[in-house]
Amino acid sequence: MDWISSCGFAWGYIGGAVPFVAVIAVIIIGMSSGASGAISIGSAKIAFVIVALWWLGFSFPILKNVSQVHFIEPAAHPIKDSFIRLFKTFKEIQKYKNAFLFLIAYFFYIDGVDTIITDNRNNPFTMVRGFRLN
Repeated sequence: MDWISSCGFAWGYIGGAVPFVAVIAVIIIGMSSGASGAISIGSAKIAFVIVALWWLGFSFPILKNVSQVHFIEPAAHPIKDSFIRLFKTFKEIQKYKNAFLFLIAYFFYIDGVDTIITDNRNNPFTMVRGFRLN
């Protein structure tokens, strides 16, 4: 069982590294042809096409041949039902005190990381980084 899991992780990393290397090559070639040393718009467009084709190539067979077995039935009131499920989740997590404490600790930890990052970008609030569109 460990061997299968290890192979899955390995193929996943390889699958992510192949388009990454291809995109880096395109960017380096594009930068070497330009005088300013900046990434050209053409290189960026080619990089996006490479990644899009990679995702499409590997996603389409799965979307075509695999049907989802476990799912939430469509609801008449999806927003209300979402909040009901959210409150049920909060009730359920009380049974797992360590997991809940971990999530709280992680929230404060990652907010500290965001504070350090946003201080370098002169943002006045730590959570602004998550809401910026640029």
